[in-house]
Amino acid sequence: MFSRFKKKHPKVEKSRSTVSSAVEPEDQVTYTWKAVNVTSYPRSRLVNMVFSKKKYQDTVKHIVMNVNGIAKPGELLALMGASGAGKSTLLNSLTCRSSRKLLVTGQFQVNGLPVDNKMLSFISAYVEQEDVFLGNLTVMEHMEFAAKVVMSRGTRKKTRMDRVDDLLDDLNLTKCQDTRIGIAGKKKGISGGEKKRLAFATGLLNNPALLFCDEPTSGLDSFMSKNVVTMMKRLANQGRTIITTIHQPSSEIYYLFDKVMFLSEGKVAFLGTPQDAQSFFASLGAPCPPNFNPADYFITRLATKYEDREPGAPPQTQFLQSVIDAFDKSKYSQHVMDDIDESKQMIENRKLRLSFKMDITKHLRYQQSWWGQFKALLKRSFLDTMKSRELVTWKFIQTIVVAFLFGILYWNQDNDQDSVMNINGAIFISVVNLCLQNVFSVIHVFIDELPVFLREHLNGMYRVDAYYLSKTIVELPLLILLPVVYICIMYYMVKFNVDWRRFLWHALVLVILSNIGTSFGYFIGMCTDDLAFALNLATPIIIPLLLFSGYMLNLDTMTKWLSWLRYISWFYYTIEAILVVQWEGVKDIKCSRPFTTCPQNGTVVLGMFSYKEENFEFDLYMMLATLVILRLLALALLHVRVILKE
Repeated sequence: MFSRFKKKHPKVEKSRSTVSSAVEPEDQVTYTWKAVNVTSYPRSRLVNMVFSKKKYQDTVKHIVMNVNGIAKPGELLALMGASGAGKSTLLNSLTCRSSRKLLVTGQFQVNGLPVDNKMLSFISAYVEQEDVFLGNLTVMEHMEFAAKVVMSRGTRKKTRMDRVDDLLDDLNLTKCQDTRIGIAGKKKGISGGEKKRLAFATGLLNNPALLFCDEPTSGLDSFMSKNVVTMMKRLANQGRTIITTIHQPSSEIYYLFDKVMFLSEGKVAFLGTPQDAQSFFASLGAPCPPNFNPADYFITRLATKYEDREPGAPPQTQFLQSVIDAFDKSKYSQHVMDDIDESKQMIENRKLRLSFKMDITKHLRYQQSWWGQFKALLKRSFLDTMKSRELVTWKFIQTIVVAFLFGILYWNQDNDQDSVMNINGAIFISVVNLCLQNVFSVIHVFIDELPVFLREHLNGMYRVDAYYLSKTIVELPLLILLPVVYICIMYYMVKFNVDWRRFLWHALVLVILSNIGTSFGYFIGMCTDDLAFALNLATPIIIPLLLFSGYMLNLDTMTKWLSWLRYISWFYYTIEAILVVQWEGVKDIKCSRPFTTCPQNGTVVLGMFSYKEENFEFDLYMMLATLVILRLLALALLHVRVILKE
């Protein structure tokens, strides 16, 4: 269906030496960090302060302790260590992405200037461990979107597309540029290695001088892992400064790194070249055995629990401390400190250039304007929705089938007493069905897409409100069309009030209701990342709102301290509005049952539920107010999620 709309991007033949554009010498960066400490406080610290006899300071946990380091242009630095050694915590500290529960101290400088989030967003890119994309988009569609929001405003379309084509060709993604990215376990798409290269391509759009990578080989086989690290090595050779964490690389990959930093219990056990690491550990009586992977061996020896000690060997903690102390006193540690001091003198010109750049961009948080972000997000959301053909088709099938089913069950009601209950029942079940259908169908969409949004927003690609508004607008046509299709089928099958103006009012109320249900689904989806919990959270909220709609419970018989709850139930306003549309002006309802009291007109029918004809306009306003409030609450929760993630 979409093949005829695809743009064909001819493959550009070029030399491999032109990979991804080299970083000009004056734009290269040197990243230094000194005396970095990261401490964590347990969640029960307040309880400890109040109820424990221990001092509060005793509960502080040190994750990273007094770490110094430097990463230079053209170097690929690998942070290594056993699980819990502190490598990910250190990387998060270097990228200014540490958890709010952690206290980070130390000196972080890029070209002699203090590091902050804004600076890093303009000079660096972060390739995270998990490759998260919108699976319905093709590789080219994703890159086109990323180029629009990442590359600086004012960049011409041809320049953007040339950059995209260069990166796809350079990272060997041209052959799959028109292939859907896919979702692991759900939709087929490109391979894991191609996803990793796509993550690098996205990060390289602005040609950053500084690149951070978190476990870039995670989940890849040895062949693909080597390809990824080889690619990183080529990128470093172009003048980039690259810092990465990696878990137990092969020996072949190990020697591709220019520098390695081994961490143990949050402390530096070694920082230098892979070859120097061999000499250093050999000098401590722990040489790497022949034909053994050095990375595996050193990481194992530096693990807190090392079970293969020889009889009579000192305790592992004593060995670890001896390694750390030996490094602190070694020439390798002195080289690091000397490099940090020397870099301050050598990068003065780059410092001035970077300072000038930051002065120019100090008022810009994003590369694109709000309008540019919104247009790009709107197009991407539209593509994503249109390519979810199975989901869209299923929604139409579900709506049509349910409408016919209810139409058959409540077929051809007449203007008599038996039809009163049937018509009211058809209205009630339609309201419940349309609302719940939209609530539960949208919850999983936001939960699935939230990781993509959080990553892209934290990478400085676009604003929260631009994203949220684009999602709202793209989903609006379906939220109008589906209830209209539903009521068009069911209305005359049931034989509701045949006045065509009543039909239009009925349809309008259902359209607003569908949007309210979607807004409530947004709100619930923003509360949690757990789909099962979200579904369980929605149900106990909806049931009381249904009870206070006035349809199943006479609200006039309730105590005053509970009856006010009707005013927070959108079901109350919806059902009252539709029943008013149905029964207002109905003067004569046939009563064929002898010796019974029958409602003779529409006003009496409405009175059975304590509904009033004059409330119709108020009901519409309250439904619209509920819609707006729920949308704003969902937006506020989305902002909270962002703040907690930052």
